[in-house]
Amino acid sequence: MNEPKRSFWSGLSGALAGVTALLTAVGALIAVLVQVGVIGGGDDGNGGGSSGTTTSAAMVDWAGEANEICDRANELFDELPDAERVQPSEVLGVLKQSLSINRQMVRELTKLPKPEAEREQVTAFLRVGARLNESAEEMIAAFMVLNLEAVQQRQSELSTFGSQFDAAAVDLGASTCAEGASFEAGLPTVGG
Repeated sequence: MNEPKRSFWSGLSGALAGVTALLTAVGALIAVLVQVGVIGGGDDGNGGGSSGTTTSAAMVDWAGEANEICDRANELFDELPDAERVQPSEVLGVLKQSLSINRQMVRELTKLPKPEAEREQVTAFLRVGARLNESAEEMIAAFMVLNLEAVQQRQSELSTFGSQFDAAAVDLGASTCAEGASFEAGLPTVGG
């Protein structure tokens, strides 16, 4: 499913290369949001189930409600333009919409009653979601001032936080919040 990189992405220079990097950053943000389960609906390859040992009735209830929240967010992300087809004039708007959807998802997840036995694990999961949002906010700010170095740094952070959020969601049984990790395959890479 990996598409070969187009020479267009690697052959640009100057201002055109800067726009390419910014578009790539948008793609990376959206890819991370796919990884955290806010976009998409495909299986992440782990069988869609929990790999942890959290099976209390309260935890099953929490995971079910979390999956419903993430499913609603997935539907909103499905309405956004495809990351590979976003026009330069739409980039900032798509970034802001993506962040808004992710913020709302994390807020709703935070409002869920935490199962007592898994309180610490759920709290850690929510902290990663908040850090993901903070990093996305900083990436948008860097994007707005065309600070490509900061955009790339935030892109790397988003990838790390996205992986952590994904793994924590799976461990908690919130598999819908960890779906869609294959989106990145078709995206160009910064500097590539």
